[in-house]
Amino acid sequence: MSGVKVFFISVLGAHCVLLLQRMLGIDWDFHPDAYVYVIDFDAYAQGWETIPNNLYFHISKWFKGSAWLLIELNILVFALTNSIGVRWIIERSKALRLSKKTAASLILLFILQPYRAHLAVHVLKDTLIIAALLFFILMTVRKSFWAFVLLIMLRLSSVVYVIATLRRRVMAVVFLAMFTGLLIMPTELLEFLTARNEAEMGGRKFNSVPSFSGYGIAGTFIRALVWPILLLTGSFLALSQSVFYIPLAAELTLGRLLQWKIRIGSFAIVSVALSLAVVASLITSFTAFIRYAYPLVALMPFLMLLRHEESK
Repeated sequence: MSGVKVFFISVLGAHCVLLLQRMLGIDWDFHPDAYVYVIDFDAYAQGWETIPNNLYFHISKWFKGSAWLLIELNILVFALTNSIGVRWIIERSKALRLSKKTAASLILLFILQPYRAHLAVHVLKDTLIIAALLFFILMTVRKSFWAFVLLIMLRLSSVVYVIATLRRRVMAVVFLAMFTGLLIMPTELLEFLTARNEAEMGGRKFNSVPSFSGYGIAGTFIRALVWPILLLTGSFLALSQSVFYIPLAAELTLGRLLQWKIRIGSFAIVSVALSLAVVASLITSFTAFIRYAYPLVALMPFLMLLRHEESK
């Protein structure tokens, strides 16, 4: 399938999702962040020096807080991401001499993501972050620098995503250094982790996944161990039985089953889980964790191909 076809099908599909959600009463301000981007952008976009971590506020300012324009931008970026992603999977699969069935499975793993489509039809920066992270993963080292800069402009904490893209030996060194730091546990690090563990991050009312914050610093490590597993497998639905979680849980569960069936680049899920453990240690709201973690989960097919190529 050509990239142009994928692009226009994605645009049409996203507008169908948008129409369906409006029919269900899910408006543009369903996510609390959307209201801030549309109404309070001036408070964050006050000069060029405020662009790091706040680029989406600046974009909203350029669009004069138009929710419609911001959603249309997200849809175009969503379609472009699909187009580039599908073409890359096809070309890389051929280069690695993978079967057409494996390539088709990887494409399905990438395309059949209802939560990513949901994010694309709301005033949220997640769609742009996923696109920037995709470019970072696919580009050469020199060109990926600019994708990394874009990531930082959208979300400073995106630096955590880089961990999942590191080669195994480099990743081992990074986590050895982190583990050593935890063993030493300097006062500053202990105070930082304690403050993050005690931070009140709100979250949606339908969320009932425990944060383990009541266990003190031990809760931080429990979260880092448990939350990535709950998210990657979709098993969080058993703890927080909300209708809003069903599409995402189904997407993640089916995704892992499809990933198991493909059986290539198995280290990808380990590298993603390690990155998500870092994210989970710094966040106490599971709904916030989903948003921060999802870009890596959504781009799992590309990490699988890169890990497969690395192992050859």
